Parts: sequence; C-alpha cells; structure tokens
Amino acid sequence: MLGLENHYMKTGIVGGGLAGLTAAYRLSQKGQEIILFEKQAFTGGRVDHCVSVTTQAFQPKLYELLSELGLEEMKIPLLPTSMAMLMATNFVGYEDFPKMVASLPPADQAYFQKLVGEAMGNSFDVDNISPRLLELRKISFAEYLKDASPQFVGMMIDPLMDFLFMKGLDLSKISADYGLFQIRFGMEIGSGQAHTFEENVKIVTNVLEKKIMDAGSQVCLSSPVHRIKPSKNGFEITYDRDGKLQTEQVGKVILSTPLSVTSQIFPELALGEGVFYEKTKCIFVDGKLKSDRGIIMGIPANNIANLRFLFVAFPHEHQLYPMDIDKPINYDVLYDEYRVTGEREVEAAYALLKPGGFPPEPATNIEGAFVCGDFYHYPLLDTSVRTGEKAARLILT
Repeated sequence: MLGLENHYMKTGIVGGGLAGLTAAYRLSQKGQEIILFEKQAFTGGRVDHCVSVTTQAFQPKLYELLSELGLEEMKIPLLPTSMAMLMATNFVGYEDFPKMVASLPPADQAYFQKLVGEAMGNSFDVDNISPRLLELRKISFAEYLKDASPQFVGMMIDPLMDFLFMKGLDLSKISADYGLFQIRFGMEIGSGQAHTFEENVKIVTNVLEKKIMDAGSQVCLSSPVHRIKPSKNGFEITYDRDGKLQTEQVGKVILSTPLSVTSQIFPELALGEGVFYEKTKCIFVDGKLKSDRGIIMGIPANNIANLRFLFVAFPHEHQLYPMDIDKPINYDVLYDEYRVTGEREVEAAYALLKPGGFPPEPATNIEGAFVCGDFYHYPLLDTSVRTGEKAARLILT
C-alpha cells in the first residue's frame, strides 16, 4: 500500500522545454519526486531553434536563473552594430535606425514617438500587466494602427513585427498589446544593453536537466505522451517508450507543451481559445556571410532573399528562417559560400494572442493539473521561467 501511495506523491511533467525543466528544478529543490516526459531525444524544446535576444530589464527572471546556475558568463553583449536589416540586396546597419526615423515625414515622426512612448511606458510583466495593455488586448493591432500611414507601417512596423514569424504579417489577427510588445522588444534590443547567449540558452536547459536527475528524479526522453486522464487519486499518463504504450500514475501533473498539444492529450482542461500558433521553419547553414553582422532581419516589402531572420549562433552554424516557408531562401544574396546542414519545421514558433483573448492561468479547471510555458506571449524565455516557477509554487502550497 505504501508503494501505491508513493505514486500519488509524484509529480508528472509533460514537456522538457525551459518551462517544464524550471518547474521540475524548483520542485526537486524541495525534495519532490518528478517524472518528466519529453518527446524528443533531448531536452530544451524551442531553445534549440528560437533566437535568444533580450535585456535584463526586459527578462529579469531569465537573468536571475542564469545567475543562480552560475552561467552569467554565457551572456554575449549585443550592440546595434551587431545587427542589420536586409533591404533587397543591401545590408543596412541597425545603428542607422535613427536616421530612418529622421527621414520620415513630420507627422510620421510624431506618430512613431507616440507609439514608442506607449510601448516603453507600459508593464509587460505577466504577473502585473498594466491596465492600459489589458484594454488594448481587446482590439487588433491593425485597428490600433488605423491612423498610421501605409508608408509608416511598411517602413517601421513591418520590420519590427517580423519577430512574430507570421507569414503575411496579418496584423488583424493579433492583439494590440502584443503589437506594442514587439515595438518594445525592438527598442530593447537596439538599446545597447541587449545580450545574446552562448549555445542559444541550450546550456541552461542542459544544466537544469542534470540537476533534476542528480536530485533523484526521472527524465524520460523519446517518450511522447498520448493521453492524460484524471484517476481516483491523481492522474494516469499514457506515453510511448520504445514503441510500446506504457502508463504512469502521478498525484499532480504539469503540462508545459504548446496549448494546441495540451488540448489534444488532456482535452478535459479548459484552456480557452485566445492563443494560437503559426508554423515556421529553421534552416541551419555553415558558410561565409557577405555581412559581418550576427543578426540580420529581412524587410518584408522588398525582400529578394526570402529571409525573415538570420542568427549567427556559432561561427559554424547559422540559423535562418524564411519569410515564406513554401519558398526557398536565396542564399546567394547572403553568402559568398555556404552549405545547408539541416532544417527543422517548427510546429509552434511563438504563441500569439487573438484580439480579446486571454492566456490560461497556471492553475487549471482540474484540481492538481497545471500548465506553464511561453503562451503568455510576452518574452518567451522569461515567461517560461516565470510560469514554470509559478506552477511549482502552486504544487508546493
């Protein structure tokens, strides 16, 4: 009987990305027994292919975790001179952005200053979102920009919104508060205070995985979860291991998978319909770039290369994202010489919020079941850490 009771003291975590690993780490620190399921053969989730660029003021929880784990040295300063925009076949330095603003007509300059003022003056802390942003969440970003000139949108908004990884950049599909977040993000990374990271934060998830296992908990790789069902004293997790379906009984469960996946494996959860995902593709390239910049953004209006984003994570590995995933990238615009080493279709690049939508809270409608992840749509690394810690606190209390 004691062994059966021990099953119900265990917490099951589905998803080995930054959020799930953070939750498991915090629980293991308190002596909780964890079993974590990850469908891939490695942990890290989107850390493997999502570009990690941020500032300490913007993502404080990520920086706190880096410091706690003794990984502060992995930060790499990211100056405006490290970034460029690709306009047709020309590379325009990010440091020239103020000149672009100055070239705008006076009315557009005034509109831009107003836009930046609102973006920089609001709180994007998921635990303390400003009332103004909650108001703007009710409308689309296209509606918010109704007084902006088409020239202003094409020259200033489209490049910044490119971080959305949305084919076609349909601003009517996303909430206005998310659009303002993108403006804030663009201002932050151009501030001179930004960082990128060695191994693209992969070292963080590797360290978290090791600490979880050192605490005596299980990390089950290559173990996709098919179904979670409430049971008499907790939850039954059905998963695939070596081609065979197996089950695990746990007392509580945390799902850190994309909400679209969460609703499939645990349909009893009421997650709402405000969050959606867009597909993208990450292509890995080894080559000699025509530009010495570490980050290059494509401009949608005149992009011959079909480039959305290029990130030099390592000298030998560049991560490229096409503007249109159904069309090839024109590598000759970007490289003197190159070799494509691999590619991966990303099922959920970023969580996006529809106008009027609200992301779910970590505590769900089912007692003992919690969710965490980047679905709050503000800085995905910070909210992954923040919601993972919040789910762990709810279990511990």
